[in-house]
Amino acid sequence: DTENDSNNRFEAASQLNTQISTNPGPFWGHPKLQKFTNLSWHKPPFNHTDFQEWRLSEQLLKLKGKRIMNVWQLLGQGSVGSQSLTGLARLFKFSKRQDLNKKVQFWPFDTGWDRNLQGIVLAEVWPSLNEFETIDHPIKDARQVTACLNWLSQKNKNGTIQELFSAPQSVTPGERINCLTEEGWILGVD
Repeated sequence: DTENDSNNRFEAASQLNTQISTNPGPFWGHPKLQKFTNLSWHKPPFNHTDFQEWRLSEQLLKLKGKRIMNVWQLLGQGSVGSQSLTGLARLFKFSKRQDLNKKVQFWPFDTGWDRNLQGIVLAEVWPSLNEFETIDHPIKDARQVTACLNWLSQKNKNGTIQELFSAPQSVTPGERINCLTEEGWILGVD
């Protein structure tokens, strides 16, 4: 993405689809009037064997009855794929800045869960994880982000924030390794 808020997320997703698999997807969704080499407008069947449609943390949220959107969907109500693609690119650029006086780490990949939380730790959050209905703001996303910020601030204030970075007890040791090496995790899900 660029400083003027333009981006090539649909082209990038099409290229990633080409690199990932000979099957359609996994990324899907784009403006109807645009065409892309390997990015369909509608959701294709998920026929990929090297990775799952839902990460372990997302599967756990679904089991708890949470309505979570798939990271492969780039367009449509509630979709998060576009934010994931552009957000990860922006965070990667941030992590490479030379003017930072602290090391940037991506949790849990670089931190080994809670073993090394030094410097700037970037962690994935799911803003709907926290109660946001009582937040007074006309925009739902703003209420969700405010509730997430309030939750993290309270955890930090009462000295319990570090426990959020621990490996989840609900997954096997092998699954924890998979999260460390490939999938990541959503802060606060267990």
